[in-house]
Amino acid sequence: MSDLFTDKNTQQPRLWLWDKPLGELDAWMRTGRWQPSEVVVLVPFAQLMNGAKQAWAHAYPTSFVPRFETTRNWANRLGSFTPAPDDLSMDAVHDAAVSAALLASIALPGLDQQWRHTLAPQLVGAAQSLGGVVSAIEPCKRGAWLERMQAALALGTGDGFNKWESLLAAMALNWAATSSYATDVLWELDAQRSCVALAVLPGLQADSLSQALVTHWRDQFGAHTVLELSPLSPANGVVEAAYIFTADNAQDEASQAAACVLAHLQAGRVPVAIVAQDRLLTKRIHALLQTAGVDWRDETGWMLSTAPVAAMLMAWLQASRDNASSNQLLDFIKMLPLTLDPKLQAQLTSWEHQLRNQQLRSATQALQALARCGILLGSTNFADVLASWLSLAQTTRTPTAWREAMLQLLVGTGWMHQWNGDDATQQVLRMMRLDADLIDLWLSANPDVQFNSALPSDLVTACQPWSVAFAPTWQRMSVQTFTTWLRVGLEGGSYKPDYVGRLEVSALPMAQLLGRDVGAVVVAGCDATHMPAYVNNIGLWTPPQIEVLGLAMPVAQTQAALDAWCMVTGMPVLDVLWRQADGDQSLQIAPWLALSQAQDTLHMSSPWYQLRSWHAGTDTRIGTLQTCRATPKPQPTLQAHTPSRVSASAYQALRDCPYKFFAMQGMRLWESAELDEALGPRDMGNWLHTVLQLFHEQRQNNSGSDSRADSDLIDQLALQVRHDMGFEAAEFMPFDGNWVQLRDGYLAWLSQHEAQGYVFVQAEQPKERVLHNGHSPVVTITGTIDRVDRHGLSDEPLVLDYKTERLSKTIKRVTEPLEDTQLAFYAALMQDPLNTQAIQTAYLNISGQEIRGKGATQLVLQEHTMAGTDEVLAGVINDITRLQQGHALAALGDGAVCNHCAARGLCRKDFWTQDV
Repeated sequence: MSDLFTDKNTQQPRLWLWDKPLGELDAWMRTGRWQPSEVVVLVPFAQLMNGAKQAWAHAYPTSFVPRFETTRNWANRLGSFTPAPDDLSMDAVHDAAVSAALLASIALPGLDQQWRHTLAPQLVGAAQSLGGVVSAIEPCKRGAWLERMQAALALGTGDGFNKWESLLAAMALNWAATSSYATDVLWELDAQRSCVALAVLPGLQADSLSQALVTHWRDQFGAHTVLELSPLSPANGVVEAAYIFTADNAQDEASQAAACVLAHLQAGRVPVAIVAQDRLLTKRIHALLQTAGVDWRDETGWMLSTAPVAAMLMAWLQASRDNASSNQLLDFIKMLPLTLDPKLQAQLTSWEHQLRNQQLRSATQALQALARCGILLGSTNFADVLASWLSLAQTTRTPTAWREAMLQLLVGTGWMHQWNGDDATQQVLRMMRLDADLIDLWLSANPDVQFNSALPSDLVTACQPWSVAFAPTWQRMSVQTFTTWLRVGLEGGSYKPDYVGRLEVSALPMAQLLGRDVGAVVVAGCDATHMPAYVNNIGLWTPPQIEVLGLAMPVAQTQAALDAWCMVTGMPVLDVLWRQADGDQSLQIAPWLALSQAQDTLHMSSPWYQLRSWHAGTDTRIGTLQTCRATPKPQPTLQAHTPSRVSASAYQALRDCPYKFFAMQGMRLWESAELDEALGPRDMGNWLHTVLQLFHEQRQNNSGSDSRADSDLIDQLALQVRHDMGFEAAEFMPFDGNWVQLRDGYLAWLSQHEAQGYVFVQAEQPKERVLHNGHSPVVTITGTIDRVDRHGLSDEPLVLDYKTERLSKTIKRVTEPLEDTQLAFYAALMQDPLNTQAIQTAYLNISGQEIRGKGATQLVLQEHTMAGTDEVLAGVINDITRLQQGHALAALGDGAVCNHCAARGLCRKDFWTQDV
C-alpha cells in the first residue's frame, strides 16, 4: 500500500483519498508559481487542519506545507477582535446583556419587564442564527442587504403573538446586520496581503463564508487566484460487515458500546472514534472507559454548566437567597474545598445531623445552629465566615461589582488554590472577563490559602474592562438577574479539557469524521429519537423567511445529516448500537439505520452511500456466574450491649420486631430525615404540642381568663411557634385551614374538662424510672409526658398524651390494655414505687374533625391503667433480662410493621427464600 494511504506512526491504513484534492492543489500552485506558504487552503472544521497537513507531508515530503486554515483560525492569526458594545458577538454572556439592552430600549404596550426577560433568549437565538449569513456578506454591502430583507420580509407588523415574533425577527435582523464579526478581517487588505491565492476544501455542507470569499477573490484578483478543490472521498478498500448491537436500555447500551471500544483497542484498531450524538449516553460510555483506564478525548466539548466550578457558583447564589433552604446551604458548603479537612468535615457532619433531627429547614435557622456549634476556621467562627461569603450575593450590584464578588468568592474560599489550572475554571474566568493570567501570578505568589471575604487589593485589576451595552436595569443587578445571566453563560459556553498522552478514543460529531483516519467507529444512540430522519432547526423563522434570508432549509439540513450518516456507514470497521427503551418509553430503530440494513438504495439518496452487509453483533462482555445463596433471617444478640435506657417507642419496636429494636437501639441507627420534604402530620403534631404547652403555662400564670382571652392567647402563640419553627405561611396553609375548628373544639373541651375539677399541672416534662428484678436494676425507662392534670378533690393525676390522628385509631389503642405500651410507660413514670396512688391515663384526640356529633376534641380514657401498667412493666423486665442473657433478636418479617420499616434494608427481607 502506498505511503499516501498508510499512517507511518500508527500503521493504520488511511481511510481517505487525498491524492485528487492535493494533486489539484499542487498543480495549481506550480502553475501560479506560488510558494506553499503564500497559499491559504480553507478546510471545513478545525480538526481537519492537522490531517490535511499530515496528508500533504506524506504525499510531498520535500515540499513546504500550505497554510491549511478554517476561516475563524485565519481571522485570529490576522489579529485579535473586540466586538463593539452592542455587537452580536456569538458569546453567550455578551449577547445576553445586549439583548436585554435592546429590549429595554423599546416601549410598547404589554412589553413589561417579565415579558422582556422571556423574549431575550429568543432574540439572541434568532440573531445568532443569522450571524453566519451576515458574516458571509462583505461589510460594505450589508446595509443594502438589510434594506432588501426588511422590504421583502415586512417585519415588525402583525397582531396577537405574531406581533412579538415579528418584533423579535425585525430586531434580530437589524442587530445581526449592523454588527461586526471576528471574520470581517478576511474582507480587508490585511488578509489579501497575507496570501496570494485562496483554495477551499469542501465539507459535507457548503460553508457560506468560504464560498463568499472565493467569489470575492475571483472578482478582485482574477479567477486564477482561487481554486475549489474536489471533495475528499473514501479509500476503496475492503469494507467488512458492519455490526448492529441491540440494547435493552441506556445503561446496557453504554456498557455494550464500552465493550466494543475495548475490543477494538485490544485488536490494535487505534484510535477508536465514538460518534457523540446522545450526550448523556456518551457520558456513561466515558465513565465506563475511564474505569477501564482508557485515555479519552472529547472533541465536542462539555457545557460549562456541568463543571464543578459552575455547580459551586450556582450553589452559592441559591444559598444566598432570602428564602434559601438548609439543603441549598448544605449544597454550597459541600462544594467548598475546605470541607476536605477531616476535622472540619466531622464537625459539619455533626451539625448536619442536628439540622435533620431538629428539622431546621431554612438557611437562616441552619446558620444560627452553625454559630452555636462554635466551629472555628482559623480563629474565626465558621458561621461568620460563611455568612460573609453569602452576603456577597445579597445586594444589588453593578456588573463589575458582581464579577469582583465572584472572584472574591473563588479566591476567599480557597477554590482557586484547589482548582488552579482546571480548564473549566479558567474558561469561566475568561467568560466573565477576569484576567486568568494575573490570577495565576497572584496564586503563585500566595500559595497558602487565606479564608476571607475581602478581595486582595492586588487582584482588583483582574476584573478587566468590559465594553458591553447594559440595560438601565442592569446597572444595578439583583441576584436574580445576575443568576440568570451567569446561567446563560454557563449553559451557552463549553470547554475542552487539555489532552495529554496517546490518543486511544475520541468522541466527535458525526460530520467531523470526514478526512479522519481512525481504527474503528462506534455509533451509539441510533434510535429514532436521537437520530431522526428529518432535521428541522429553524427556530423563530418561517420557511418562506428562511428561503429569503438564505438560511439552511430543513431539507438541506436533513440532506447534510443523511450525507454524514452515509459517510459513517462507509467506514471499514463499524459498530452501531441502539436501545429498545428509554425508561418507560419504548424506542424504535433509527429510520436511516433500518434503511441501510435493508440496503434500500431508493431512499438513501446520498453520494456517500455505499452498499455493505450488516450482521447482528456478538456481545463481547464477559459475564460471571454467581451462585445464588439464600439470605438467612438475622438473629443477632446484644448481651452486654443491651441498652440501659428504653423509651416507650423503643420497647414498642421490640414488641413489633426484635430485629428492628436491635438496629435502632442496639446499633444506634436512625433514618436521616429529609430537609426538603413538605410539612406532614408529625410537623403539625410537634407544632401543636409546643403551642399547647406555652398556652397552658402562660394561662396558669394569669390570674384569670375567659374564652375570648384564651382564644386570643392561643392564636398569638400559634403564630409565634410557627415563626420560631421556621414554617412558611404557604406551606402551613393546610394546617391553617383547620386551625379555627381545632382551636374552638379544644377550648370547648377544655372548658368542660375544667368544670369537672381538673387543673393543669405541667407539660412536656421528661421522666425516668429504674426498673428492678428483685433488688437488681435491669433497665431505666424514659419518656416525655405531654401533659399532667390533677383533680382538685381527689388529687389524682391524669396523664394525657396528645394525638392528632383519626379518632377511630386512638380508640383502637385502648381496646387491649396489655398492647398499650405508651400509656403504660407514662403511668409507670408518674408512679412512685413506694406509693400505690391510682393514676389515670388517657389519649386526648385533637383532630379538629367532628364525627357523628362528637366534639372536635375527645378524651379517650384507658380504663385499666394500673393493671395494664403492671403487666407491661413485668414484660419489660423479662424481655430486657433475656436480651442481657443473650437471647436472639430475630427478624420476624411479617405483619404491617414491615411495610414501613427503617431497618428493612438491614434485615434483607426481600432476599429471604420461602424455606429459610
